[in-house]
Formats: sequence, structure tokens, C-alpha cells
Amino acid sequence: MGVTVDGRGEATPWDQLEPLIDEVLEMDAASRQRWVARARHGDPMHREVYQLLAGGDRTGILDRELPVALVGGDAADALATRLGEAFAGRYTIERALGEGGAAFVFLAHEAKHNRAVVLKVLKEEAALWIGADRFRTEIQILARLSHPHIVPLIDSGEVAGQLYYVMPYLGGETLRDRLRAGGVSAAAARSHLADVARSLAHAHEAGIVHRDLKPANVLCVESHAYLMDFGIAHDVLTRPAAEATQEGWPLARRSGCPPSNVKDARWMPARTCTPSAS
Repeated sequence: MGVTVDGRGEATPWDQLEPLIDEVLEMDAASRQRWVARARHGDPMHREVYQLLAGGDRTGILDRELPVALVGGDAADALATRLGEAFAGRYTIERALGEGGAAFVFLAHEAKHNRAVVLKVLKEEAALWIGADRFRTEIQILARLSHPHIVPLIDSGEVAGQLYYVMPYLGGETLRDRLRAGGVSAAAARSHLADVARSLAHAHEAGIVHRDLKPANVLCVESHAYLMDFGIAHDVLTRPAAEATQEGWPLARRSGCPPSNVKDARWMPARTCTPSAS
């Protein structure tokens, strides 16, 4: 049984912390903000969960809500306005598509090629809190991958003081949303699994381990499935495993991780991407 060590040097069994962590991660932003405010000065277990979540985000987890500096729709609107001015003549921001812990995602129109695109923009507070290196690594990883079922990178850079990258807009919905809306047929499930397995195989051949395979990171467009979100991926060819994350901090929810990674989140070999897809 795994344990974590809190700020006082005392160990707490992981199976006592896991339900509380999962509960907090499922909260909406407003509820989590209230929980964080209480947890900072709450009982020892709540403080320990707060420290785990904060520490995990500092290691570069981009797509989990940060336990500090939580922002809402006003921040997205303000950023969209600022980006629209900075991108004048290149991209027109149409609307926000979503918000992760460290990035905003916008639907935009690219003037040069007259097409819809998706912009992922690193939040300012995330750049300060966890640094920008992980976001740059995600961009470099996407630039190396070219597969029909991996959502590709088509542009990247820095504008208005914030890092961003651009992907084609494919429409569709995540596999998570499709499952929640009523599920998929057996034939569709086999097709989606084959698409994702082929995309993972391509990534592994390039030395990239996704490490966050879950329904929310699979985009379904009609009968096809596309792997996306390499925010915590590990490049085994250029970056030692020990540098990818900090020992003891979870990379993702335990529901999406294979048993072999429960006690040690530093290293996820390529084969461990596949249990979540089974």
C-alpha cells in the first residue's frame, strides 16, 4: 500500500487520501475554490490533499485545475479580447471552447487559409506557477508526431506575452462526452480502440509516452477517433525519466493509470498507456 508524507513528516496511507482527491478533482471551479480556502487551514488530511494537488501542478501538469489562482469566464473573455487584438489579420477569436488547469482553449478562424482552428493558450498564472517549459515540451512533442489519428500541430509561438499553439478544428466531441450521452456501439468501440491504438503505437515508435490516456483525451468525429492532449507526455529520447516529474506526485487520476504506476509516478513505460484503452 502506497503512502504519502505530509509537511509534518507524517505518513498517510494512499487509500485514505484517494477518495478525497477524486472528490476534489470532480468539483467545478467555484466549489474547488471554496474547498481550497478551507483546506489550507483544515484538518491534517485536508491540508495534505491540498499540498499534493498543489505540488502535482507545480511539476507541470497542464490540464488539471490548479488549486490556486482559479479563474472564471471573465478571464477567458479578457484574454480573448487581448488575443484578438494581437492576432489581428491572422486569427479571429470566435469563442472559448474550454479551460484546463493551465490553459485556455479557443475556437478561432485563420485568415490565411480560411479555416477554423483551435488555439491552446498557456495561462499567465500557470506560467508563473509551474513554468512554461512543460508547455514548450508539449509543442515540441506534437511537432514530431504525424499520424492520421493524432490531432496535429499547425502553428505555435508567443503573442501578448503568452505561449500558444494551434491545431485544426475537427468538430466532434470527446469520447467522455459520447459515453455520457448514451455510449457507443460495439462496432464503434472497436473502431475507436483501433484508431487510438495505432496513434499510440506511432507515438511510442517516436519515443513519446502519452501518460494521460483517458476518454476526455480522445476526440470522436463521426466514426473516427483522434488522440489529443500531450500535456504530460514523456519524451524518452531527449528527457530522462527522473526529470519529467517530481517523485511522489501523481501524474493523473488513478482511474486512468495502470496498477504498476500507483506507487511511482516518475516513469511510465510505453506499454502502460494501453490498459486505460482496454
